[in-house]
Amino acid sequence: MNHLLRIKNEFIPSINRVPKNELTLRDGQIVQGKILKLFPNNRAEIQIGNHKLVAEITTSLQINKQYFFQVQADDSLIHLKVLSEQVTKVPTQNIAQLLQQLQMKPTKQHIAFIQQLIAERVPFQITDIQQAIKLMENRSNIEASQFDILKKMIEARLPMTNHVFEALVASRNQTFSLHMEQIVRSLEYATSLSEKEQTLLQLLKQLRGMKESFPTSLAKNIQQKELPIGSLLQYINTLEREKDALMEDSKKNVSLSAILQQGFSQTSKSNSQLTTMSNLLQETKEILNVLIKSQSQISNVANKLLQIFSNIHTGKLSGEQFVLFKHMIQHQLYEALPMQLQQTFDRFLNENHPENVQHLHQLLQILRNEYLYRDMQTIVQLPMQHGDDGTDNIQQRFLSHLHQYMNIVGLQDEQQIRTVLSGEDNHSTIHIQQSIKMILLQMMHEPNMVGRNKIEQFVHFIHGMQLQSVQETNHFLHSVLQLPGENIGLNNDLFMHFEGKKSEDGNIDPDHCRILFVLDLKNMKETMIDLTIQKRIISLIIYNEQMMKTEKYDHLEKMLEEALKKNKYTLSQITYKPLFEIKKQEQHHPYNRTMNDIEGYDFRI
Repeated sequence: MNHLLRIKNEFIPSINRVPKNELTLRDGQIVQGKILKLFPNNRAEIQIGNHKLVAEITTSLQINKQYFFQVQADDSLIHLKVLSEQVTKVPTQNIAQLLQQLQMKPTKQHIAFIQQLIAERVPFQITDIQQAIKLMENRSNIEASQFDILKKMIEARLPMTNHVFEALVASRNQTFSLHMEQIVRSLEYATSLSEKEQTLLQLLKQLRGMKESFPTSLAKNIQQKELPIGSLLQYINTLEREKDALMEDSKKNVSLSAILQQGFSQTSKSNSQLTTMSNLLQETKEILNVLIKSQSQISNVANKLLQIFSNIHTGKLSGEQFVLFKHMIQHQLYEALPMQLQQTFDRFLNENHPENVQHLHQLLQILRNEYLYRDMQTIVQLPMQHGDDGTDNIQQRFLSHLHQYMNIVGLQDEQQIRTVLSGEDNHSTIHIQQSIKMILLQMMHEPNMVGRNKIEQFVHFIHGMQLQSVQETNHFLHSVLQLPGENIGLNNDLFMHFEGKKSEDGNIDPDHCRILFVLDLKNMKETMIDLTIQKRIISLIIYNEQMMKTEKYDHLEKMLEEALKKNKYTLSQITYKPLFEIKKQEQHHPYNRTMNDIEGYDFRI
């Protein structure tokens, strides 16, 4: 495991831990408490962690003794059921006694794990321990880091299953890029590839190959007429009026896709050119959005037409065939097409001529190609560039890379399917684009699959990223992101962690949050940036072996301060520390957060 992975694994969990000044009690949890005082009327003061509570007692307890309690909650009252007799001064004996009472084997491994939970004040349920022990017993040798994963599963209330455990182990020990390269190499060395393997290799190479600005790369692909998106844009001639406004008369024969490439890749334009280019891109996006929303209907009708008129590729249709063909397009396909593409079809449906029929055949072939819709999704997500300093361009490159990465990998597959099936988007279709994850899952179920172990590990890794991507509480949100860094100028994968208060719309509040960047920069090498925002006041801690505070960074700090001012943020301080000073320790966090705030409850023991 490389050093940055260790930093990510050790530092991020510590800032994401619920602070000890918060008490969370849920039904079924087991906690350790100490009886401090006994009062009249069956009252007692009990300490759980750092919290002191007054509880009603219905059983005999002794002052200064510790007990294991099980939480039993109803609508109005929290009950603490005594699970064990008074706890001895030897922690391992106490835990062994608890395990025996819960009818579990008190092995050294089991005792050590529960001792870790108690030491870090992680409440747990009986089923959590039963399932964690089962996962331990399935492994001949469980490492300390895997104890941490089991603990995290309990803390985050994740399903205590082998699948979730393997997913978190995989995402902890390797990077996305390493998994990707292993699969690419195994596919390239194979003597023959199935259709699924060819598609997977194409997607992985597409993701791996985005070394330049993705908009520029995509626009170059658009210019290749053999690609479905390039061919489609050649047919949408109604956009030419916007294109012509950009070019001199001598250059008006330049293709629309070339103009889009210019819009994506150049920054030195006049305001009028930027406005016109934005209009062109916006109109293109509107057309593509209509096609994306109607993908299922368009694909089905296109396939149906190509099957019924199987000789269309010859360019020859009889008079009766052409009339029926035209009728089906106008009555079954047009309702799903944008006006601009309807006009394109009208031009070729005007006369039964071999050249027109061949164009119609090509259009239908394009519209049924699923890769067309993937490229359209990417174009729709692309922003235009603004500004002369290139700042917006950097932001747009990163966002484009992020959108492309999430779509190709399949990190949002389940969310897209859930949206479609729940009817939240009336325009959505059941058809979901093939992603790396989908193809890997399909390949796992094929018999005699070569390299099955690598495929399973990659699937586990992707699931691990998804499981850790977002964690929510009532008032706080945590998000972890990992994506390939080579495409945006880094030596290794990029790790980002966001956490903060929830805004009214359910997102992280930009006025009160914390962001952690774990980077391997081209020149500065391993770097971690810890950014905290409180009331739009920003403080930074930069961990880097080479970048200790000197005068040579003053001009960069000034640039950062001015850029933040433009966005109404104030830079308070920047602190520089050696990277290797970072240790696994609990970090002070400015927010009080809990999975389930408990206020004003009565307790009964």
